[in-house]
Amino acid sequence: MGWVRINADISPLLEHVAPQLEEFSLEESSWIGENSCQNEAKASQFLPKMHRLRRLNLRKFGGPLDDLVKIEGSQLEYLDVSEARQLDADTLVNFLNQNNQLICLHLCPMPRQCLQLVAASTTSAINVPTAFLGFTKQEIRERQRYKEENGNIPLRRPKKGKTADLQILIGQIGKMPKLRTLWLGYIPYTSHFLDISPIGNAAELKHLHLKVLGTTS
Repeated sequence: MGWVRINADISPLLEHVAPQLEEFSLEESSWIGENSCQNEAKASQFLPKMHRLRRLNLRKFGGPLDDLVKIEGSQLEYLDVSEARQLDADTLVNFLNQNNQLICLHLCPMPRQCLQLVAASTTSAINVPTAFLGFTKQEIRERQRYKEENGNIPLRRPKKGKTADLQILIGQIGKMPKLRTLWLGYIPYTSHFLDISPIGNAAELKHLHLKVLGTTS
């Protein structure tokens, strides 16, 4: 059900199919019409009933996700909660701690409200073979100006608190024992501000993709 506009209450459908679902996606979907907020919120209430779920994509989901931690006996291998607008940091970290069977995690971009806590608990929470981690994109105008000047103009130094949280997370990535593939994107800092050398300590890392200021390497 990804990439669609939904003008309905889908809870009657989920009531029947939730226990047997192995894949559930509301990627980039949105609710419209009367009671749109209530109808969107109802969808996440069925997560605890999805015991067979292996793939869950809630990218840009706008409803509450407190019920994410109530999925028991989960077989979940793939999770995308990039830009989930009401994802609480405690909920995310608790869910990750309870589900170390995850193979692939997408937090790209990571919900802003989650960065500080995730950074502080990376080695215990984010311990997956494949991680897609992204952060706040810079303003388009600033990126374009930087490219036009061939990277020779000074960038505004990021706020200290946000820089510190991101640097802590980068430092912890090198201690993730399962990590084999890392996609690190939309880093809003240049190498003058952010030290990414700790990534080199990831002993099992085989594939690395960096995206900074609209470029890739």
